[in-house]
Amino acid sequence: MALTGLTTSTEFMSSIRFNARDGVFSRADRVMGTDGKFSTELSDITAPLATDGVLIDVGNIEIGWIRFEGMVDITTQHHSLGLPGPQPSDLHKEGIRLELWLPKAVAEGDQHREFTHTAGGVKNAINDLHTAWEAAAAGDDEIIGGRKVPVVKITIEEFSTKNGTFSKPIFEIAEFVPRPVEWPIPQIV
Repeated sequence: MALTGLTTSTEFMSSIRFNARDGVFSRADRVMGTDGKFSTELSDITAPLATDGVLIDVGNIEIGWIRFEGMVDITTQHHSLGLPGPQPSDLHKEGIRLELWLPKAVAEGDQHREFTHTAGGVKNAINDLHTAWEAAAAGDDEIIGGRKVPVVKITIEEFSTKNGTFSKPIFEIAEFVPRPVEWPIPQIV
C-alpha cells in the first residue's frame, strides 16, 4: 500500500539574498557543476532593484522561526496569524518570509522568488513597507485581494551599532500593477 500525505517533491523556490554587511542583494541560482553536484551562484542585483524595482506580495508576508546555522529550517505563517508556536531551538531566530516577482531582465530564469531574513534592520524595513502598503491599500479591494501588487524600489542605507557598521534596505512603493497571471495568489491557511 502506498503512503499517503507525504510530500516527495524536491522542488524549492528560487530566492534572493541580502548581505547586511556588504549592503548587497543577490539572486541565488542553483547550478549544476561538471561533477553533477549543485552549488549556489550569487549574482548582484542591487542596482536594478533600486532603478527598476521588484513586485512584492506585501499582503501575504509571513513571520515565524528561521534557522540558517547548520541547516535551513523555516517555520512561518501569514503575518495576521502571529508567530507559529514557541521558538523551536536557540538557533532559530524570529524572521520574515515573502514572495516576490523579479523583472525578466533581472531574473535570468525564475522570476518567482522568495526572500527570508532574520536581521532586525531588515525586519524593521519590511514592517515599514507593510505599513505603507496598508495605507495605500485602504479601501482598494484589488490591492487587498492581491490582484494588484506594488512595484517596490529598494535602496540601501548604512547604520552603525555597537557591533559595527551594517546596511539595511529601504523599501519604497513606486506604484501598483496587476499581479502577473503566472503568480498565483496564496491561500491563507
